[in-house]
Amino acid sequence: MGFAEESGQSMDQRDALIKDLDGEYENLYAVLVMSLGDAEKLRPVFDGWSVKDVLAHVAAWLREGARGLEGVAEGRQAVLESLDDEVDARNARFVEQWRVASVQEVETELHLAKDAFVRAVRALPPERFAEGEPARHIVLEEGIDHFKEHAQQTYEWKEREEAGRPVPPGMPREAIG
Repeated sequence: MGFAEESGQSMDQRDALIKDLDGEYENLYAVLVMSLGDAEKLRPVFDGWSVKDVLAHVAAWLREGARGLEGVAEGRQAVLESLDDEVDARNARFVEQWRVASVQEVETELHLAKDAFVRAVRALPPERFAEGEPARHIVLEEGIDHFKEHAQQTYEWKEREEAGRPVPPGMPREAIG
């Protein structure tokens, strides 16, 4: 039970989204960062992208989302949908910008981008996160759902990798890692 429930306060939409965002970020971080060594993070795993590339991509979209939320705060219309071709080109640019960076530099950028995103969320009043509001869409699209998407992809990749490993006689598959 959190502070809000203990004190009799209900959690508002913004706080609930931040809680979900934090939970999905922790899951993504556990799957993409904590469970893999640096060498594994450099191997191509998704359409030629490495885990490092995925981290850079997620960080860049968090930065884009933070800018979108700042625009909402300033009264500008958020751009919620883009053409797939434009998204693909932007994804390629985002990954290329971090190509020569170390895994640790990209991981640091991911943390900083997530912090900037949460600050931008907190800067808006809770009512801006009701169903149908642009700010809510940004948090879901660039944060929560994006984290889920890439955590699931990585989990599936890891499952395929483990399925291809030989299991010594008498050892359960779960015991190899």
